[in-house]
Amino acid sequence: MSTGQKSFRITKNEVKGMIDMARKDNKGRNLKTGEYQRPDGRYEYRYKDEITGKRNSVYAADLASLREMEKKINKDMDELLITDASVKKLTVNTLFERYMATKNIKERTKKNISVCGITGYEILWEIFVLWILRRLT
Repeated sequence: MSTGQKSFRITKNEVKGMIDMARKDNKGRNLKTGEYQRPDGRYEYRYKDEITGKRNSVYAADLASLREMEKKINKDMDELLITDASVKKLTVNTLFERYMATKNIKERTKKNISVCGITGYEILWEIFVLWILRRLT
C-alpha cells in the first residue's frame, strides 16, 4: 500500500454495528423486518406468500394493530394456509390439488386406499366429488 492511501477494510464489529442499526418510525420505535412507515403515517407490512409466491401488503393506522395482523399472517403461513386475496377466487378442485400437494402421504398409502375396487385419492376425488359438482352446475 502506498503512502497516503487508507485501507477500506471493515472490521467484524463495524459490520455487526451496521446490522444492529434498525429502521425506526417517526416516533423512534424500532420496526421489524417487513414493517414500514408510509409518508402519510400509516404502517405497512410486506410479506411473500410461500404457497402462491405473491408479494402482499397489509396496512394499519398504528403499529400495535399492524403487529397483530402480522402475527395472524405468520400463523396462517406456518399452518400452510393461503394468506392472499386469491383465496376468495379458489375453486374446490384447486383447493384439493393444493391440499394433496402439501399433504405428506406416502405413494403406497395413496394407492392402497380402495372403495368399490377404485384406488387412490385422486381417482376417488374424480368419481365422487367432481361428478357431483358437474351435476350441480
